Amino acid sequence: MPTIKTKKEMNLPQLIEWGFENDFRHKSFITNESNRDKQTEVHFNAAGIPQFSSYADKDDIFTVEIGKEITEKTKLWKFIELSSEGY
Repeated sequence: MPTIKTKKEMNLPQLIEWGFENDFRHKSFITNESNRDKQTEVHFNAAGIPQFSSYADKDDIFTVEIGKEITEKTKLWKFIELSSEGY
């Protein structure tokens, strides 16, 4: 099935909850913030347990990519069609 990938921002508690709901294993997420001169990493290990860098803070923001399956019932609000001529 084809999927639509979107980016979403989550704070640390939301990321952990989302990781548990989706049973993440062997997956890491890193903040893209540099306002504190550091990056926070959250790694879901082989058992699905999150491990944190020493600088983890509940207010850290993570940008994650979420894939959603497209079905006949999926509502598409905006889309672009390109032809082989480039317009």
